[in-house]
Amino acid sequence: MRLENWSIQHGAYNAPEQGSYFIGEVYGHPTRPDGRRVHTSMIVEVDPETETVRTHSGSIYKLGVADPDYEAVYPNAWERVFEWARTK
Repeated sequence: MRLENWSIQHGAYNAPEQGSYFIGEVYGHPTRPDGRRVHTSMIVEVDPETETVRTHSGSIYKLGVADPDYEAVYPNAWERVFEWARTK
């Protein structure tokens, strides 16, 4: 599955390094139509090698472009998600 126009939130925006869960438009979901806005379960793993994130429910998402409003608050959000995982 792929997430587009995503942000990381827990009430309000969280920095990419703080994780929590994603909100974004999902594509390739088995039960949700493409473009549907979803709220994932908690992020449990970030894999920089495959550029994917795994959630508590076991879903694996490839990250597309971050939400422009989120990106304005946290520049380079996509890169920061994976950089944070490399430093853990």
